[in-house]
Amino acid sequence: MQLKYHIHPDIHRMPSVQQDKLILDISFNHLGIAIIRDHQLVYLDLYTSQVADENAALDDISSILAEHEWLQTSFEMVKVFYHTHSSILVPDALFNPDNSDVLSEWQFGDVVHTISMKDSIAKESLQLLYAVPEALHHMLTANFPKAKYFHAHSALLMNETEGESSHINIEVFPGEWTCSFWKNSKLQLVRSILPEAADDICYTLLHICNQFNLTPAETKISLAGLIDKDDPVIGLLSTLFNNISWKEMEGISNYPNHFFTPVFNQSLCEL
Repeated sequence: MQLKYHIHPDIHRMPSVQQDKLILDISFNHLGIAIIRDHQLVYLDLYTSQVADENAALDDISSILAEHEWLQTSFEMVKVFYHTHSSILVPDALFNPDNSDVLSEWQFGDVVHTISMKDSIAKESLQLLYAVPEALHHMLTANFPKAKYFHAHSALLMNETEGESSHINIEVFPGEWTCSFWKNSKLQLVRSILPEAADDICYTLLHICNQFNLTPAETKISLAGLIDKDDPVIGLLSTLFNNISWKEMEGISNYPNHFFTPVFNQSLCEL
C-alpha cells in the first residue's frame, strides 16, 4: 500500500491525542487513518493499493500499525470499519441470535479462517451480519483491545437522514462505491460496487432501479467521498440521473467539501 493522502492541519502542535477519536477504515486495497477532535478532522492518512490481495494487505496493514507514529498512543475512542463483501441484512423480527452462526454459514459458506460479526441498525430495525478475516481481526484487537468494530455499510445506514422517498445514497472509497437504495422512504438494498470501468457504476445503478421499478428521472442521488465532481463517472451519471447532490461538511483547505464526509459519518456511529 502506498500513501495517497497525508493531511495534518495542526496536529503536531497539539500536546496530546488522548481525548480524540481514532477512525480506521480497512479493506484489502486501502487503509484510512483519521483523527477527529471536537468534531473536526485534524489528521488523515490514506494508503491505497491497485490490487486487493489479502496476504499482501495483511502484511502492509501489520507494518503500518507497527510503525505509524500516531498508532502508538492512546485515544479516547477507537472505531474500526471493515469493508468486507460477505454481509447480509436481517430484520430484527426474523433474527435469532442463537442461530446467527448458522445463518452466516448459510449466506457466506463454511468460510475457513473468518470471524462472524454483527452490527445492530436500530433505526431500521435490522441486524447486519458479516464475516471478517480472522487474521485481520486478531491483528486489530491486539493493537486496539477496546476498539468498537463496524461494517462499512453500517456507517451509511446509521447516518441516513430522512429525505426523498426514492433515492440512492452513495459513499465513494478507493476502488469501492458503497450504496443504499430507498423507495417510499424504505430501505430496499445496501451493497458495494467494485467498478472496473465508468460503465460498471451506471449499469449497476440502472439495473437496481429497474429491479425496484424506479426510473432515473424520479430517483435522486446523494454523493460523498473520494471522487471529483468533474470525474468522467459523474459526467456519465449526470446524463442518466436528473438530480445529483453532494453531502458536504466544513471544508478542509485544498480539498473538496464532500471528500471526507464519510469519515465524519463513521465518527458518529454507535452500536
